[in-house]
Amino acid sequence: MKKFIFALAVASVAAVPGVASAATIFEGTKYALPIGGTAPTGFTGAECALVSENVKLGVSENVVGGFACDETNNLVQVAACHSGGSRSTGGACSTDADPTTDGIQLIPGCADETGNSTIPSFNSFSLSSAGGVMNEVPLGARCTSTTLGGITWVQ
Repeated sequence: MKKFIFALAVASVAAVPGVASAATIFEGTKYALPIGGTAPTGFTGAECALVSENVKLGVSENVVGGFACDETNNLVQVAACHSGGSRSTGGACSTDADPTTDGIQLIPGCADETGNSTIPSFNSFSLSSAGGVMNEVPLGARCTSTTLGGITWVQ
């Protein structure tokens, strides 16, 4: 995790103008590449117009990471979550999963309207070059590439 945070610091310091890109979600190692850049042999990368050289982003086993670049606002954001990491109790079973229909539709992990879902709400941790403060971001479900990709990214 420390290496991941360090990579964000490098990415935000190396910021230069470019174009906006969607969030890139990954496991293992991914490179943030300048426009037209190439990842080293054996690795993959995604363009991040706000970096001036390759930035290696790596996460540990069972960790999902992501990064996004937004040239318009000159922001770089990284986020990560761990499959066994920080989490809170699942949502209240009395929560209506579909408020557009009559009655209460149970959220996943609930058998009735009592207690909390058996599916915990994992948290991701996100950091951006806009102030550099790390924030806890609830995923609402387990830590996966899909749930991490569903958080609010800079663009």
